[in-house]
Amino acid sequence: MSKELICIKQLSKSYGNKKILNNIDLVIEEGQSIALLGNNGTGKSKRRL
Repeated sequence: MSKELICIKQLSKSYGNKKILNNIDLVIEEGQSIALLGNNGTGKSKRRL
């Protein structure tokens, strides 16, 4: 059985009245590869602490 590294449940995000994500579930397990894709300048590398 693989070890869960990241588990997201029911993620939703809106900008004003525009829904961007609606109830997204995501599980990333040990050994899996993932990629974040998107246009230049869309905030992929933006970090908020």
